[in-house]
Amino acid sequence: MNNCKITNLTAFLPAKDFQLCCKFYEELGFKKTVSIEGAVRYELDSFGFWLKDYYVKEYAENTMLCLYVPDIQSWYNRIEKIDIGKNYNGLAKVFSKPHEEHGSLVMQLGDPSGILWHIFEVATQVAALGKLEPIQVSAFVGQ
Repeated sequence: MNNCKITNLTAFLPAKDFQLCCKFYEELGFKKTVSIEGAVRYELDSFGFWLKDYYVKEYAENTMLCLYVPDIQSWYNRIEKIDIGKNYNGLAKVFSKPHEEHGSLVMQLGDPSGILWHIFEVATQVAALGKLEPIQVSAFVGQ
């Protein structure tokens, strides 16, 4: 029997201004679930990441995450309501509004530390059980 199953996978994200980044993720709807010295765990719908009070520019600017959502327009509306360009001193940015790309709706968003988020609505990729089917990664990185 194969016991090599996964129950979770999480990333550790750097924060240039820890308090500002905490505010950013909380305004996006993530909930603080664990707080330890120098790090906070954020979750939304049982998916999450650790935000660290530690920053390396080269690492932050080369970190990308993909967030798969059932309704990208709702996310875009939330992001517009927050007005991140104004409320985060230009540090957080919407790089693209929702648009079609390779059969999906996608938008790009940068957090205050330079982490790039790709937000996807991939209706054709979601199986009846709510699991993502394998997709070709090259389609999403411009190849």
